[in-house]
Amino acid sequence: MGRSKEKPTRRAIQKFMLENPLLRSLPSDSAAVRRFLDTVEILPCRRGEILYAEGDRATSFYLVRHGEIHRFHRETDGSDRLIGIHGRGSVLGEVSFLARERHGARA
Repeated sequence: MGRSKEKPTRRAIQKFMLENPLLRSLPSDSAAVRRFLDTVEILPCRRGEILYAEGDRATSFYLVRHGEIHRFHRETDGSDRLIGIHGRGSVLGEVSFLARERHGARA
């Protein structure tokens, strides 16, 4: 049986996000958290699609809802080294985003 193509509700997305350890301790009923959660965008990705490139300015962070995101670092010889696999519930890009830096890897 395949995954449902039905678009998740805003409430379902917010609930999923607040289950994440990074966000779990936040008071879900606060106005600031509600405003933050209202800015969430669903970003469907296909296999092999690049979410962000090494050196891109970090303007967002990402929370994996389905599937996996692979992170790669470009070595000095030009080869790519797998440095992480992020599955459901994983957060990525948050360090670069919070530090207002560029991404140090490709995902």
